[in-house]
Amino acid sequence: MLIKIASEISAGLVASAIVLTSSPDQAIIDFNTTPAVAGVQIESDQLLGANNWWSYPVDDDIYTYSLSEIQERNEISLTVNKSFQLPQDYIPANLVFAANFGLSDDPEIQIREEITEDLSELFKAAKVDGHDLTIVSGYRSYETQISTYAYWLNYNANDVDAADKISARPGHSEHQLGSTVDISSKAVQNQLGASFNYSEAYLWLKDNAYRYNFYLSYPQGQEVKTGYSFEGWHWRWYGE
Repeated sequence: MLIKIASEISAGLVASAIVLTSSPDQAIIDFNTTPAVAGVQIESDQLLGANNWWSYPVDDDIYTYSLSEIQERNEISLTVNKSFQLPQDYIPANLVFAANFGLSDDPEIQIREEITEDLSELFKAAKVDGHDLTIVSGYRSYETQISTYAYWLNYNANDVDAADKISARPGHSEHQLGSTVDISSKAVQNQLGASFNYSEAYLWLKDNAYRYNFYLSYPQGQEVKTGYSFEGWHWRWYGE
């Protein structure tokens, strides 16, 4: 069964361009769909930087959601990328601590309460198959993303192009929605990066995460369309 999420089309906002299918090989973002926002015309070459796949559009071509707009829409399926950003004062409702649900060893990580049931079931299924998964990052505020992006910019000797390939600028991170998590496993000491990208746990998620409504945001080979390097750990929940 094929389901395309395009909530609130009648109001002029295609909330997301996601194709969810019963096949794990097809459970990825439909990158060929152009989002449309309330009368704003976005050309296809403006969705990501026109010059390089990791570039941002010029400021005038970046759409910033208003708080009132977010409240009126299904924020779970909002498009958040290099062309569409969340406002600085957006904080999702119903944030809970992941550790309280046995989903993380870090007591400070927060996620949306709505995702806890599916995530718990996903982790249980993974454990049955021998994969001990954990969340290593969940909700990030706008302010936290400022620090995160600054860290990667500094790590890359202030090379903006290098930082933009691997880290979202403030407002452009799916983590601010609270429904996106970075997942790792005990088998790779809860690390991210290449150690997880090529792990058995990642392969398990690739084959099974869709069953629990989680989808990989930045698949391998889709960098030109996503604007980010492959991240096998970055999974976003879209609900049923």
